[in-house]
Formats: sequence, structure tokens, C-alpha cells
Amino acid sequence: MCIGPKWIGPYSVVRKIHNRAYELNNQAGNKLHPVFNTGSLKPYNEPTRLSRPKEVVLADGSIGQIVKRLVKKRTHKRRTQFLVKWVGEEKQTWEPVENLSQVPDLIAEFETARLKLCNEVWD
Repeated sequence: MCIGPKWIGPYSVVRKIHNRAYELNNQAGNKLHPVFNTGSLKPYNEPTRLSRPKEVVLADGSIGQIVKRLVKKRTHKRRTQFLVKWVGEEKQTWEPVENLSQVPDLIAEFETARLKLCNEVWD
């Protein structure tokens, strides 16, 4: 059994054959057929040079992360939670309001924007 890499490339697209197939610019010496089904392809995402932010020491002395913005609000098991977008993180997480005591300004800003949106809908 021969095990090779799952993904190779990146290769530039020469032309679209039809909705499900593309011809790629294979490098010289590569014995692969140049036409691939879209199920075998994925877009190339160039790695970013940005490094993940360091952990932050909060006012109370604990270690935390920086909140970029609050996305949504919900009540889960009788507790208010916010969907939080973190600086340097792809994944958003639901956090109880108690965990966001360091960002009261963001909570107030979120509530003001939400109230303004509700008023616009009802006017």
C-alpha cells in the first residue's frame, strides 16, 4: 500500500472545462492528468503572516482573550449568553454574560444597536 499526500499544489487553473471539471497547470514532470473533478479540488488559502495575539492579563489578574465584537444574544437554560467574536480567532463561542464583565462598553453598545434596529423595524 502506497500512502501519499492528501493535497498537493497549489496549481493555477488553466480553464474551466464545465461546471464540474477544471484543467490545472501541472508542473513539468508531473505525471497527473491535468483535468480534475471539482470534488477533488479545494481553493488555496495563503497562510497569513499575522500571529495569534498573546494572552492578555485582565484587570482582575486573570488571563484572557480580547473580545473583537458581540455577534448575537440568547437565553440558554435561563442564562443570558452572547456569541463572541475573538481577536485572532476564527471560531466564535457562546459565553455567559458573567464571563464578559471586562467589556461592559461592548455589551452596552450591542444592546443600543439592537434597540435601534428594533425601533427601525417598528417605525
